[in-house]
Amino acid sequence: GTAMILAFLSGPFRVTFFGSHSDPGFRGVEIVATDVQGGDARPMVLTFSPGWWMPEDTCRLNDFRAAMNEVLTSPEQETAEEARRHFEQFMAAIEHQRQGGP
Repeated sequence: GTAMILAFLSGPFRVTFFGSHSDPGFRGVEIVATDVQGGDARPMVLTFSPGWWMPEDTCRLNDFRAAMNEVLTSPEQETAEEARRHFEQFMAAIEHQRQGGP
C-alpha cells in the first residue's frame, strides 16, 4: 500500500523517509501537504515492512514516476511501454520483498 501511494502521489507534498542508522533500510515515510494555509497540515505516517525500503527502491520509484510523467506529456506507445517496464521493475522489487528477499 505505501509503495503505491508513493508511486501515484501528486501535488505539493513533503515526503520524509525515516529509520535508524542501524537499520538496513527505511521503516516508513511521513507525508505532509505543503500548501495548507497557516501551516497547520497534519502529517500522514505510512510504514513499510521493517527494513524494507532501500535506496535502490527509491530509484525504481523515481524512474517509474518520471516515466509516467513522460506518458502524460507524450502519450505514445513507446513511452507507455517504457512506463510499463519501469512499473514491472518496481513491482518485481515489491514482490521480492513479500517473498522474504533481502
